[in-house]
Amino acid sequence: MRPFAALPIRPFAFLLGLLLAAGASAAEEAALVDAINAYRAQPQNCGNQPTVALTPLASDPRLALPTGNGETWRAALEQSGYRPGDVRTIRLTGPADAQAAFKALLGYCDVLLNPQFVDVGVSQAGPVWRVTFARPLRSAALAAGPLQGPMLLEQVNAARAQPRLCGNEPFASAPPLRWSEALGTAATNHSQSMALNGFFAHQGTDGSAPADRARSAGYAGTRVAESIAAGMVSAASAVQGWLASPEECSRLMSPLFTDLGGAPAAKAGGEYWTLLLGAP
Repeated sequence: MRPFAALPIRPFAFLLGLLLAAGASAAEEAALVDAINAYRAQPQNCGNQPTVALTPLASDPRLALPTGNGETWRAALEQSGYRPGDVRTIRLTGPADAQAAFKALLGYCDVLLNPQFVDVGVSQAGPVWRVTFARPLRSAALAAGPLQGPMLLEQVNAARAQPRLCGNEPFASAPPLRWSEALGTAATNHSQSMALNGFFAHQGTDGSAPADRARSAGYAGTRVAESIAAGMVSAASAVQGWLASPEECSRLMSPLFTDLGGAPAAKAGGEYWTLLLGAP
């Protein structure tokens, strides 16, 4: 019988080391995305400009671009199949882990808190990181603005039909909402205002609050709440973004609301969404 030949240990040890290093890097990259989303989930102050809580970014592996210098990342992005409507990439040198990388990113708070970005990709090679923020090219579907209101209603009612957890808070299924033309008008006006004036906030340029705008549009209910989003390319993605935020999810699932109105507005700089919920 031919004697068993022992395999050399060194190549296996080397391979194991590579696998462990790759796993550790992936964990640090995921931790950085989590830190960015936790930061966006709370109102912040960037350059003395207060911001509202934002929906979390989706981690997209196509945006995990090369960490090297130069424009190699751009060629990799073109080959990835991701079609960006807007993109910003930040290269960091020095951070040893996700915590240190996040602290370095705080110097770019205007990018982290840009409501138009909906996707993020992180890549790490030792102490070098590349963090890429992007939104996909606007779909033609958004151009059909009047159709998006009923689609929002359909998506929200489908979400309310299922029990779910909003953060750690359980919600039972809730009755479907009905469409309100008045709330739809108020939502359209606010989305258009954000698009035309390039801001993202619940307070209008005239200082109005959501309830003020609903009342001006003819809504007679006494309870009004508003959700806003930016960068989403469809009603489905807007609603999924809200559901990913515990606060927004709780609002959508609340049985206290009976009425809904919503609409997007698009401009070359991006897409803005407003959803108004109301009750008598």
